[in-house]
Amino acid sequence: MNVLGQLGSAIQSSLFIQSELKKAHALIQKHDLPVEQVEDDFHKQIILLEQYAGTRIFQQGLARYKVINAMLMILSVIILLAAVIVAVVEYLQPERHLLQVLANAMFDHWVPSITILSVVFVGVIILAIVRNVYARRLHTRVLDRSWQAIFHHVDKRG
Repeated sequence: MNVLGQLGSAIQSSLFIQSELKKAHALIQKHDLPVEQVEDDFHKQIILLEQYAGTRIFQQGLARYKVINAMLMILSVIILLAAVIVAVVEYLQPERHLLQVLANAMFDHWVPSITILSVVFVGVIILAIVRNVYARRLHTRVLDRSWQAIFHHVDKRG
């Protein structure tokens, strides 16, 4: 059920971005703005419009989103690499009993092991939640403020 919900949300987001890109192109054409029309990249198009309007609202919001997304990806890759290294060593050299050694070490040092694992996984969960919040805000509040600034500049000009 969650997969279908996410698929529906992704489709809805894609349609929203396409409509916003069309809106940007219509604004550029209607007012004959000296802004390049970018196909298939709404973020780049809105940034170009913002540069024309002399503002950076969307660009700053997008930068914050990208930082959070990069942190989440780095943490996820580190976790995945650690799991792959353990699996490869266990597969290539089963006589080392690496999984058994790790499990014994975790049980011998129970509190620090659980604390470290909890902090890492809570970090992943929190970063994922924060990333979703930034993504939602980026295409709602931040985008609305950016459009307002762009429209204000175009109205002042025209």
